[in-house]
Amino acid sequence: MPLSIANQNKLDAFWAHCVKNQYFNIGYPEYADFDYGSLERFMRFSINNCGDWGEYCNYLLNSFDFEKEVIKYFSQLYRIPFEQSWGYVTNGGTEGNMFGCYLARELYPESTLFYSKDTHYSVAKIVKLLRIKSQVVESLPNGEIDYQDLVLKIKQSGDAHPIIFANLGTTVKGAIDDIKKIQELLAQAGFARRRRSWRKHRHLDDQDQVDASGLHQPQAGSKSSHSATANYALRSETVDALD
Repeated sequence: MPLSIANQNKLDAFWAHCVKNQYFNIGYPEYADFDYGSLERFMRFSINNCGDWGEYCNYLLNSFDFEKEVIKYFSQLYRIPFEQSWGYVTNGGTEGNMFGCYLARELYPESTLFYSKDTHYSVAKIVKLLRIKSQVVESLPNGEIDYQDLVLKIKQSGDAHPIIFANLGTTVKGAIDDIKKIQELLAQAGFARRRRSWRKHRHLDDQDQVDASGLHQPQAGSKSSHSATANYALRSETVDALD
């Protein structure tokens, strides 16, 4: 059905608005040199990756082969054997954050998730949707998480398995939280990080890239713990133990 002249004028005005403002979104990690020319012909089809690329799907208009290539690329990048990895391509960073938080919640349903003030705003909504206990941690001037405040709030919470949402490039400042420093400070505070059949999840996109880790405070009868890194794309399962 053709558009009315009024609706066409609206679209033309919006086009002019986009052209004028495409280079002025300071602080947002986006691109301005898109070229979808080679993909335009596929827009006539209802392509849907319903299900899992690793399993049979009776919906034939899917792009699972390409999704599988993406996961294989990142498996190689992170030195994870492809046959031991799994992942999927989301619709964006928010869904990646949600999936990572969901995985962490499933591992530690009673634990608190700690995230900094510079963490992507989607996380504040996600913890409400998933009903995850959470605490906001102060940020340093450069956008990194305030490591001392993080340790202090974890101690005050009394959580045996705190979930830490660490950023690998915050949205506005591009800050990277130092995972090694977090682990060292928590080890000094009495938290061990032992991996047995541990899962690692990595969210890979150009907004916040996040790492949510479940740490373990030694208790009587406790033998192992898990580490979960929140992401949409990659999972590695290992069988090693690291004290």
